[in-house]
Amino acid sequence: MQLACVILAAGLGTRMKSGRAKVLHPVGGVPMITHPVRLAREVGATRVIAVLGHQLAEVRAVLEARFGPGAVAVAEQREQLGTGHAALQALPLLADFDGAVLILYGDVPLLTAETVRRLLASFATDGVLACVATRPAEPTGYGRMVRDAAGALVRIVEHKDATPAELALGEVNAGIYCVDAGFLRSVLGSLGNENTQREFYLTDLVARAATRARVATIEASPDEVMGINDRAELARANELWARTRGGEGTTDQP
Repeated sequence: MQLACVILAAGLGTRMKSGRAKVLHPVGGVPMITHPVRLAREVGATRVIAVLGHQLAEVRAVLEARFGPGAVAVAEQREQLGTGHAALQALPLLADFDGAVLILYGDVPLLTAETVRRLLASFATDGVLACVATRPAEPTGYGRMVRDAAGALVRIVEHKDATPAELALGEVNAGIYCVDAGFLRSVLGSLGNENTQREFYLTDLVARAATRARVATIEASPDEVMGINDRAELARANELWARTRGGEGTTDQP
């Protein structure tokens, strides 16, 4: 299976309260943006695209220093209009690609190759879309996985758009996908933003895919798929890295 990877890393990261782009803060001694790139290569991605925005030149320079010039293609997201809009910026760099597209994030540094390989295996079985779910102790803020009576995933609803019954669901979206490139191209540009945030959500791919085939899901631990949004989460990620990867965490500087 041909595999490409799109890494979404354009966010402003204002909650970090730092002059440095969020994805350049270190986890395990290296800028966190390097972790999904390394992971994509480890699981066999032959094309890696980073969607950048805030401090694009600085992030690109780190990627080139770590992996070599041109090893990671860069697409720019000039406006922050949601994850669907971010992924759309990578489509021109996937115009000639047929295969599977893995979607990762620049601020999710603890994801393991084992979990991604399980995701890829699930995708290979069903062939349109596979995604990662998790069950955090506190699901506030996460999109909920909505299943039908037979247990099939039919859609993901964002927290702010969810009904009280949907908010009671404990299974949430980790935001990590493997999707057929042709399907991605066919639907990404037509996603709507009729939601509370007025953003274009990647989660809407699930409802589209569910009309064509079974949407596969795997489950991962909340720690493994945690996103880094502030200094407390950065410290937590470094603690987990030191504990699970056998290395030492870092002391972050603004």
